[in-house]
Amino acid sequence: LKAQTCQRCVSSATLSFAFCAECMVSVSDGCDGCPPIALNLKVIRPSGELYGTFSAPCAEKVEQFMKRLGLEIEEELGSRFELLHGDQSLPPDHVLQECGVMSGDTLTLLCERQSQLQLVAFGCGHIYDLDAFFSWVAEGDPPAVQLHSSAVAWCRRFAEDVQDGALAAVCVLQNPEWMQCRVDNGELSKSEAVKAILASFIRSLLATGRLGSEGSGPAGAGEACDHNAVTGILRKHLPQTTRGVNLLGGSNSFADLSEHFMKYIAETYPEKVAAERERVHTNLAGAFQLDPFEEMPMNIWSDEQNATVGWRTYLEECTRSSGCSDKEEWTNFLKSVHSPDSMIFQINSDEEVYTFHKSCCMIYHIAVGVHLEGEERRPNTLPTHYVVQWARTD
Repeated sequence: LKAQTCQRCVSSATLSFAFCAECMVSVSDGCDGCPPIALNLKVIRPSGELYGTFSAPCAEKVEQFMKRLGLEIEEELGSRFELLHGDQSLPPDHVLQECGVMSGDTLTLLCERQSQLQLVAFGCGHIYDLDAFFSWVAEGDPPAVQLHSSAVAWCRRFAEDVQDGALAAVCVLQNPEWMQCRVDNGELSKSEAVKAILASFIRSLLATGRLGSEGSGPAGAGEACDHNAVTGILRKHLPQTTRGVNLLGGSNSFADLSEHFMKYIAETYPEKVAAERERVHTNLAGAFQLDPFEEMPMNIWSDEQNATVGWRTYLEECTRSSGCSDKEEWTNFLKSVHSPDSMIFQINSDEEVYTFHKSCCMIYHIAVGVHLEGEERRPNTLPTHYVVQWARTD
């Protein structure tokens, strides 16, 4: 400690490390005997458009100031914001004055809309209780609703034949420009980007107990009565979980998502908390890969062939037997999956106990990036919709 002259109030003050003891601003800005100064600041958009005028209390940090700018709704929609003072970026954990900001200055508000996923359709059920088959489809334009509805209808059709359950989930890529930019500048190939998006979506389903051991079958937390609650969790938290760099993997966001699911389990099935936490943790830790296919791979039993067959043979047999009165609704899913530039992958794992291990019991386990009919696109344009379909018998 040593006495110095405060250059604001021109008085002698005891100062520590040349900072004001009360407000921690530099000596030249004042001492503990000075009244706090509020900074009057103008905030503009990069275009020069005025966003607003704001006052900042003495010693307020950048992140505190930004919380008062009313950006919450845009942040929920995937926007990321940054403040510039001149051409200098202001670190969130720094005090405005320490960054050289003075009353009357103008700050520029930069906005980057980050890509994120949003759930738009979900279906799940099994042979033991078809009346309890769960389905939810978001409203939207006709091409989108056709994809959403046909994906759920496909799942409903094969839930009739499987003991371990069938699941369909569809999401849309919001603010695709952020991810598309990384493809266009060569940071990622189109295939790598689509795989990253699908892997994030799959792990979000695993984090909410929708896949894995008993994840969509007749036992455990996969009962139909849970799907409405889990759909609500995904609709609310999937965007934040998959926002920006989280889409590229390697984050803890899926563990955070699983905590929302575990909170629901604790409130609904307190006796299952330990078992469910272990199951979800194991499934999230499991390794899987996405292997590309030209056509949707399928492995379903045929009484005519006395063997498993693919979807083309299955449909031919179904048509001959007149056993598919509602065929048009669920076969529309095949048209969407095989539309031009769509990308089909099989979800595989080498771990025999894992939910994606390829076995004779697995009917299908696919993930697809889908372009809607009528969408304009270039060769490297990313799909707008992403689908996971899974069905397993015993």
